[in-house]
Amino acid sequence: MLGGLVADDGLVIATNNVYIFNVTHNTIHWESIKKGSISGEGLWTKERYTHASAIINGDSTSPALVVIGGRDNNSQVVNECLLFDDFTTGQFSCKKIPLPESVTGRYYHSLTAVTMSPHCAWLVIVGGYEEFEWKDVGGGVEEPTSTLITDTNRLTMIIELVYIEAGEWIVQSVLDGNDLTSKKYQEKYSTYSKTRTWWMDQLIEYPTKKEMKLQRYIQSLHQELQVAHQNKVSLQEALTEANKQANFDKIETVKSEKLEEVLKAQAQLQEEKQIITEDYEKLKVKVADYEIYITEIEEEKKQVEEEKEKLEEKYLQEKQITKELKSEVADNELYTAKLMKEREQWSQMKETSTIGLQFNYLIPSMDNLDCLSDVQVA
Repeated sequence: MLGGLVADDGLVIATNNVYIFNVTHNTIHWESIKKGSISGEGLWTKERYTHASAIINGDSTSPALVVIGGRDNNSQVVNECLLFDDFTTGQFSCKKIPLPESVTGRYYHSLTAVTMSPHCAWLVIVGGYEEFEWKDVGGGVEEPTSTLITDTNRLTMIIELVYIEAGEWIVQSVLDGNDLTSKKYQEKYSTYSKTRTWWMDQLIEYPTKKEMKLQRYIQSLHQELQVAHQNKVSLQEALTEANKQANFDKIETVKSEKLEEVLKAQAQLQEEKQIITEDYEKLKVKVADYEIYITEIEEEKKQVEEEKEKLEEKYLQEKQITKELKSEVADNELYTAKLMKEREQWSQMKETSTIGLQFNYLIPSMDNLDCLSDVQVA
């Protein structure tokens, strides 16, 4: 699958995404083909929508996807034909198939691939639009205008593709409206038709006798089932008619019994409703009590939080005071140590001064003491 319109941030734009859809007996798998994983002429497809595509299934070839025409994000016609091949091998390839603009220059058209032989396919392209433009309708207003393809030569065209030994599809011929009515086309179609009938007969698996017998048995079972269903319908109709003709008194009795059951059920429902209402009122009271209790707890919690904040603030203040006291004690200890050191130094200096004085004074002898005065002795 290639391209189409996608939503992007609220806008609808054309895309060039390529997807492969694989189906097995119990698995459905979508695979997105990334840019660069498709080989062939360094080609990556252009964004497009309103194009047409078809699958070519050959007997001895890998399925191929053919894409023709469409419009791009600028609403311009995409005049090209692309062929995607080798999907089953994983070696994805893409190439352009050269076709005239009378074939590719269209959008909103249909495309069908008809396998005429194991190595030949016809691409039948029908109808579509050929132009798109914005037309001024007056007052500065423009409306989109599309032009249908009305040329009888372009309305229906056939592209003959042939699979050659080199392992690729090529264009054998392009047939327009005039060619489709020619004797040459009739002869070619007759030849291909005979070949295709023989080839398709070879592919058809005819049922065995056992399978045919089983098929007939299944058909007989379907017929019996249909008869049984008709009989069942007839019986239901008969029962309905019998019910209509039943005794009126019996119907009234049944009605009375049903009415009594309904009244009992209503009374029981009313009692249950009353019980539920009382339980609800009790529950409301409990909820109110719980709300008051929760409010008180929240108030206590708030007070505890405030006390906690005060204690933390007081703790921080006392911690700061303790820190300051420790600092003052440390300073006092330093100052005391300094004073002690100075005192020790002063004591040492005093002792040294005393010794110096003793040596600086001359002590007289005992024989000369009598000649000293009291002042001198002192």
